[in-house]
Amino acid sequence: MLYLFAASYPEAAPLIRRGGWRKRSGRSAFLQFQDREGKLLLSLSGSGQIAAASAVSSVLSSEGVSCGDFLLSFGSARRLGSFRGEGMRGSFRSPERKRESGFFLLNKLVNLDSGRSFYPDMLYDLPFPECTGFSGERFYAGEESGISEDALFDRESAAIYEAGSYYLSPDRMLFLRLLQEDAGEEQRNALFTEQEPALSSLIGQLQGLSEELRSRAALFSEEEEAEIGKLSAALHCSLSMDGRLRQLLLYQKLSGEDWREYWNALYRLGELPCRDKKEGKRILERALSF
Repeated sequence: MLYLFAASYPEAAPLIRRGGWRKRSGRSAFLQFQDREGKLLLSLSGSGQIAAASAVSSVLSSEGVSCGDFLLSFGSARRLGSFRGEGMRGSFRSPERKRESGFFLLNKLVNLDSGRSFYPDMLYDLPFPECTGFSGERFYAGEESGISEDALFDRESAAIYEAGSYYLSPDRMLFLRLLQEDAGEEQRNALFTEQEPALSSLIGQLQGLSEELRSRAALFSEEEEAEIGKLSAALHCSLSMDGRLRQLLLYQKLSGEDWREYWNALYRLGELPCRDKKEGKRILERALSF
């Protein structure tokens, strides 16, 4: 499944119209749209950190996640600090730029309220310039921000990452922001309509990656599946924890690592099996941070 999140309907309307997505009723407190094949789910969170985090947690916990799932957050952003869109990896003036688009891919997320930073893994070759995204409930303009680096500001991205990280690994979450300065409703709608082809192309690319990852997941033999099941039980994994565990094991296997070695060492040290889910979650988080 490809999980899409946007703050407002106007940001997503061009995609909904082009894809012919249907409104989904009765499954969530948030307004949702789904494609005919049931492989894509768009949720409109409303603006702000609490609304965004609530939407992500609600949707991912109720739908469940699997090894081929992605989260794509898209929306608008404002200029922060001295942002000019220059000098960045893949920026408008860089020869690395593959095609023109007004969207920026956020490669670092900073929560201005907590001071915490997060780093989505940039593992995929995507045709967007990259920059840092700052989030918070209050917008700091110009020198007041104290930020000199090229960056964008929106209210939701860091909160979405924090909520999503309980269900998906950093390489499965992507954040696109469209720079717009004090645009009125009509201008904003025109901007998202203009950039809809680039966004639709990315969605198609992610759906292809999702199918590829699902096929790779079949690389586990029956014996390995049995071992993974025992490991999940030893960690007292919930549904979301089991999904993250399988993502990690698949990543280790595709990287040529012997995924058994790390976990067998924990058995020898007496850390596995765990006493409860809380301890299992701590051990899983430690493994994911390596």
